[in-house]
Amino acid sequence: MICWMTTPSRATGGSRVGGDLGSAPVLGDRLAGQPGRGRALLELGCGVGVLSLVAAAAGYRALATDYYPEALDFVRANAALNEVAPLSGADDRLAASSGRSGVFERVVAADVLYESGNIDLIAQALARTLAPGGTATIADPGRPTAARFAARCEGYGFCVNVDRIPVETAGRPSAVELYEVTWRR
Repeated sequence: MICWMTTPSRATGGSRVGGDLGSAPVLGDRLAGQPGRGRALLELGCGVGVLSLVAAAAGYRALATDYYPEALDFVRANAALNEVAPLSGADDRLAASSGRSGVFERVVAADVLYESGNIDLIAQALARTLAPGGTATIADPGRPTAARFAARCEGYGFCVNVDRIPVETAGRPSAVELYEVTWRR
């Protein structure tokens, strides 16, 4: 079982870096069942690092990134709390602008499609960082802004499949959408 520390975000006054873990546990369950075997994994918008922690425990070499550098302090604290090997961390602004291309066999993110502008940022980051033959999975609780994500990724040459996972939120049935993104062959 993964434990974590959370904190409110200075940017929103809400719980953007932590608090409600949103779609991360659904994607985390999927990652936990996939042996990493030392493969490179990039988490975009890591928040408190739940996906990176699960991935590292499953044997991936995880790199956690977030727009807010203070989030990486929580990733390191959570790695120590869970006795997971130290994770690498970087500022998303660096990862998004780097010239590095196709270096991650696995890219993941949860709850990053909440603003319209993030659709392009995430699609661009995938185009720069997903290795040929790699897979990206983006989890979202069905926000209206996320509906454009698949089309935007297809514009970059990706194939996108969406898997709706039923969940219960606050006692009500709901769903998390998992966008599986791969390069067109």
